[in-house]
Amino acid sequence: MELNGPAFVFAGMVLYMLARAKGVLLRFHLGSVTLLLGALFFLLSEMLHLMPTLIIGDIGFTISLLIGLLTAMLLRTPAMQLAALAGGMLLGEGLGLYMHRGSGEPALGSAALVDLWWLSAFITRGSSIMLELLLISLRKALRALNDAWRIR
Repeated sequence: MELNGPAFVFAGMVLYMLARAKGVLLRFHLGSVTLLLGALFFLLSEMLHLMPTLIIGDIGFTISLLIGLLTAMLLRTPAMQLAALAGGMLLGEGLGLYMHRGSGEPALGSAALVDLWWLSAFITRGSSIMLELLLISLRKALRALNDAWRIR
């Protein structure tokens, strides 16, 4: 098996964030989200070829969109989001390489994985910012409704 440089960088990101996380529950949450994203990445990369009606534009874009939105919903801080995304995609690619180990020379940390990670990172951060803005807007609207209700 060939290990490319991004595999070490992604693994380093996850290990650094696991060491930096404050509290055991946050570490477990980061680990469980990483495992969930890895399983979802593997499932989507295998399943989308069988169900082409679920594809939005391109297979890579569909995988990045679903994983990015899920990451934005499950983790709050940007560093944790990017680390879980890196670890999950690395784990998912590793599972895919293990399942197809007889079909050529496996390479973990390929350029295609890095491209998908960047796309997923942009989707994750963009949707995270949109979710935060939505939450702020809802809070303001609820305060305005509450103040209007008190006046009556």
